[in-house]
Amino acid sequence: MKEASVNLLTSEMMIILTALNNLTLRDEKQLAEEYGSVSALYNKIYSIWEQNGGKSEQPQKLTDPSF
Repeated sequence: MKEASVNLLTSEMMIILTALNNLTLRDEKQLAEEYGSVSALYNKIYSIWEQNGGKSEQPQKLTDPSF
C-alpha cells in the first residue's frame, strides 16, 4: 500500500488529533483492525503537527458540556 501525501494546516491536524483522542473503544478497535494502531497514527500526525509549527502542548480531551 502506497502512503499518500496530504497538505493540512496545523489547525486541521489539531482537529484530527482531537478526534483521535475522543474515539470510543469500539471505533478505536475498528480503526486498529483496518489501518493499524490509533496511537501510532496519533503519534505520526502529532510529530508532523509539531514540525509545522504546532504548539508544544498536546491537544486536550473534549468534555461534554454540563447544562
